[in-house]
Amino acid sequence: MSKGKDKIQKDKEQAERVRLAAQKPKNDEPPEPEAEAAVVDVEPARKPTLTDREFVCAWQSAESLQALADKTGRSCGSLNCRAIRYRKHGVELKTFPRKNGGKATDWNALADLAKNIADTGVEASV
Repeated sequence: MSKGKDKIQKDKEQAERVRLAAQKPKNDEPPEPEAEAAVVDVEPARKPTLTDREFVCAWQSAESLQALADKTGRSCGSLNCRAIRYRKHGVELKTFPRKNGGKATDWNALADLAKNIADTGVEASV
């Protein structure tokens, strides 16, 4: 073997010794079985896949975005993002009422508020 390969092999062997030493209990007793089982059984639950067809059918039949989120186990934000993407590709999905009662956001008032806070450092009364 070349010197470079020898060095790599020695590094791997050293790393393995360190890994094994870290796993070995301090008092030379075997680990308790329940501690091992707890580590092995930890796996996050995955949501079932929602196909494109299932998504469109669920979206169109849902009464609200929150109801759809509850039914599918996904967040309102992720569902809304997916709906926006589908609409960009020409899929005509229905719209749900806004959470703020359907009122449009007054962007000019928000811009003025942000500027006022930046200039004075004091928030105007809400």
